[in-house]
Amino acid sequence: HFDEDLSWQNKLNFTEQVKMCLLRAFITNPEVLILHRPFHNFDNATQDTLLDILVKHARNRGLGLPTETWIQRRPRTVFFTPESPDQAKRADRIW
Repeated sequence: HFDEDLSWQNKLNFTEQVKMCLLRAFITNPEVLILHRPFHNFDNATQDTLLDILVKHARNRGLGLPTETWIQRRPRTVFFTPESPDQAKRADRIW
């Protein structure tokens, strides 16, 4: 049995908890990322920043990786539910 102190999680507000979930998703560097309303809990400026990060993740085939190995990496795909028409316009494809 492993006792881990998770009391720090209780100190985060809801928005910070959502950011932590998104950060965990990016740290795993997934080839496919599916997000339902990922911008819902954020102000407009934060929404724009998060959308920029999603686009960068897809276009660069991951985040924080060396640019010289871009061509060797598998493509990244992001499916997300936008909160506004402007966010939808940033998508490569809309279904």
